[in-house]
Amino acid sequence: MAGKTAVTRGAIALAAAAVLLAAPGCAATPDETQAVFARTSVDVVIPSGEPFSTGLAFVAPKSDPIWTDVSQVAFVDAGGEERVLGGDVADLVEEGSGGGDPRVGTLRLEVDGGEELAVSQVRLIIGEETATFPVGSVTVERADDAPAWTAVGWPGAMSSCGPVEADLDGLGDRELIEVRADAPGLTIANARLDAAGGATRLSFDMECDDAQVDFLVVTPRLVTEGDDGIREEALPPVSVGQIDIDDADVERIRARGAD
Repeated sequence: MAGKTAVTRGAIALAAAAVLLAAPGCAATPDETQAVFARTSVDVVIPSGEPFSTGLAFVAPKSDPIWTDVSQVAFVDAGGEERVLGGDVADLVEEGSGGGDPRVGTLRLEVDGGEELAVSQVRLIIGEETATFPVGSVTVERADDAPAWTAVGWPGAMSSCGPVEADLDGLGDRELIEVRADAPGLTIANARLDAAGGATRLSFDMECDDAQVDFLVVTPRLVTEGDDGIREEALPPVSVGQIDIDDADVERIRARGAD
C-alpha cells in the first residue's frame, strides 16, 4: 500500500437492490476469465438512513470477458446466500488512459440507507458462465444515531497505513478507553486524546498486514467514558490504498490468483 504510480483503470457501476438467487456458482477457471479480485477488508458502521459505497478492485487482461460480458453481479455471504446488486446488468465505465495489461477495474458496491451487508465473495455471470471470486471481508453495519461530535481534519483516504490525527469537535470531557476496529488485516495502536489549542485531538496509528489484505475501508470505533458511562461510536470511514493503485499492487493481486 505504499509508493503509488497510477495504472489504467475501469469501474463497473452498481446500484443497490436486494434479491435472493437460488442458482449456485462454480469457481472461475482460466478458460472462462482470468480476473483476480483484490482482498479488500471493509468494516464500517454507518448511521441508519445514510448510504454507503466502496469499490472492490480486480485485475484482468485487456481481452478478458469481464470487461464486456458481465450480465449479473451477486455478493455471497458466509452461509452461501446470494444478494443480487444492480439488477441484471453491470455497466463498465472507462477511466484513465494508457494500454496497460493487465488492467485494473473496480466493482462498485453501493448499499442504501436501510441495508446491512456481510459478504466475502462475488459471483458474476460472464457470458454463459458463472464465476465466483473471493474478495476479502465486507461488513456494513448500522448505528441508530450519528455521534454528537464532528471529526475535523479526518483523512478520508490514505495511500498507505500510518498515523491518523483529527480534532473531535463537541466530544466534551471524556476519557479515552481505546480506538479499535474489527477489520481483518488492521491493527490500531498508540491511541491518544489530547487537548490542543482548545480542541480535543485524537491520534492513533493504523498498521496494515499486506500479506493478508490489499486495501482497507474502515470506521474505527472510538470508546470513551464520561459522566453518562462508556460509549462506543464509529469514526468516519477511511479508505487505505485505493486512491492510486500501482504496479506492485497489481502484481500482489495477480499472485493471489495462484493461492
